[in-house]
Amino acid sequence: MNRARHLTLALAALACAPAANATGLMDTGDDLVGHDDARVVIHGAMRVRGEALGNLDLDRGVLPNGAPLFPVPLSDRKAQWLVGGDLRLRTDIAMYAPGGRTAVKMRVDMLDDVPLGDRPVGVPAAATSVITTGDRVFRIKRAWGETATPVGLLAAGRMGNAWGLGMLANGGDCADCDSGDASDRLAFVSPILGHVAAIAYDFSVAGPTALRKDGVRSVGLEPSAAVRSITFALMHWSDEATRTRRTAFGRNVFDYGAYASWRTQASDVPSTYVPFSSAPAMSSLQVISRGWNALALDGWLRHEGRHHRVEFEFAHLRATIDDASLLPGVSLARPVQSAQTGMSLEATLRTQDDQHAVDLQLGYASSDASPLFGSGTTLRIPAADGSTQTIPVPNGDRLDRFSFHPDYRIDRILFRELVGRVTGAAYIRPTLRATLSANHTGRLVASVATIASIATNAASTPAGKSFLGIEVDPTLAWQGTDGFTASLEGAAFFPGEALGNPAAKLDAKPAGLLRLRLSYAF
Repeated sequence: MNRARHLTLALAALACAPAANATGLMDTGDDLVGHDDARVVIHGAMRVRGEALGNLDLDRGVLPNGAPLFPVPLSDRKAQWLVGGDLRLRTDIAMYAPGGRTAVKMRVDMLDDVPLGDRPVGVPAAATSVITTGDRVFRIKRAWGETATPVGLLAAGRMGNAWGLGMLANGGDCADCDSGDASDRLAFVSPILGHVAAIAYDFSVAGPTALRKDGVRSVGLEPSAAVRSITFALMHWSDEATRTRRTAFGRNVFDYGAYASWRTQASDVPSTYVPFSSAPAMSSLQVISRGWNALALDGWLRHEGRHHRVEFEFAHLRATIDDASLLPGVSLARPVQSAQTGMSLEATLRTQDDQHAVDLQLGYASSDASPLFGSGTTLRIPAADGSTQTIPVPNGDRLDRFSFHPDYRIDRILFRELVGRVTGAAYIRPTLRATLSANHTGRLVASVATIASIATNAASTPAGKSFLGIEVDPTLAWQGTDGFTASLEGAAFFPGEALGNPAAKLDAKPAGLLRLRLSYAF
């Protein structure tokens, strides 16, 4: 492998992920190649989803905060079904300078997860058109530059942030992903002794800002409130094309990597993100001493052959918060400590032509005694992209619950819809997959997964029990060779005793889901 290819693979590993589902522009790892002219390459996909959700509140009454586990119909709280859908047009754009060693790349999403039937023009019953306004029409999610130098590859800008299986850091590149991480980053990567070494400095949070005299640029008002992160990584990684070629000839591929990331914040200004009834005036009174220091350690490995793939990721996070208060002028009496651990295993046994397979997934996320569904222990914060984020509020002096990334999905109801992500739980997920029909236009694939999960701390569940339930997720998918895919997805969730409502003497009842997803890739 020549040096230029090593450098490009290094950037792909850092900016997208050492995984098969990397961003389309970089998943081959050799896009920075010499050519005389300037070039523009565009990849993307149009996604349309429709779904029906049945009894996702589990008929178990309300949580302690008075809200149901999942929204229910307005006119009849005992009704069982909600229906809807959304769409998104994703484009990944790469613009290469003459010579091919420098590129500027972007990810632009249009009509980003906009509900079908959103905002009718005029009276709903008589409307003949719908329209979407605001930032969801056109979102630039990534924009960065990269250049190959004689000693390494330099990248700067807002780029995808992912690693390994995507359990902790996930770029949101999968066909059914909804979010994805992006970092404002300055990174340098270089090959060393058959490996790729990387160092990245992230401008994670700037803190409160104010416009300058030109009315365009901004300046940070409190340097101590800025959040900064520095990451060191070392990895041995093969791109998808290399793995496919080697395994086809009966050779095994062994990849691995590890990183350490350090993040700090001296002070904080909660009024910039905590929703208040009226925004307080920005002044020194809004600054509180945070004293936050966090260390993230992550290791990843993958072994792949003609008939198997085994991939494993382990993460451990430690943090100290000197003062976890979210109210200016109010200080908590003691610091908060955090020690979180998560791990995920994916294993596959498949036929030589990948027509049939047996998959197994195992996962673990540490927990504490705070309620699993966040009633009274989390704060919902409106995010800049229009979504709602949830941040944990410490329960006492410990914050030990590990949370998987929301785009790392192992089911369709419990963790995806009811909890929002895998957190404070352990699970096992066997899957059977078979190709029913195949020809030159594509193949029809059927699969069924069964997920059994338990809470890693029984005190965190509504009923004080461990068993969360069993879910069965069948899928029938057409995977076309022309860029078109259609997937019909079902789910049946049978809740365990942990989700009951002892106070109201109600047991949780089963829930169901049906989803159709169409994708038009280019």
